[in-house]
Amino acid sequence: MKKYFNLFWVLKDTIFLLGTLPKDTPFSMHAMLIEHFRRGGSYPVGGASEIAFHMIPVIEKSGGRVLVRCPVSEILINEKGHAKGTKLYIMH
Repeated sequence: MKKYFNLFWVLKDTIFLLGTLPKDTPFSMHAMLIEHFRRGGSYPVGGASEIAFHMIPVIEKSGGRVLVRCPVSEILINEKGHAKGTKLYIMH
């Protein structure tokens, strides 16, 4: 039992990091998670919001618009049942 003690502490953290119990998580996910932290872990400089911020020019270049804190009155659904856009609630 003692030789598996460290393995227990490594695997138990996946509940918090992956959101699943070790018994429900593939070994490959455990391996990737451990490798991520073995190298020191990483995150975007400036925080996770930098990912979305740098996507804005791509969205706008393809004709889309990015609006924040704008109330939505309806989500538009296409014939396949997928979201295709939104109607915004305009306050006067």
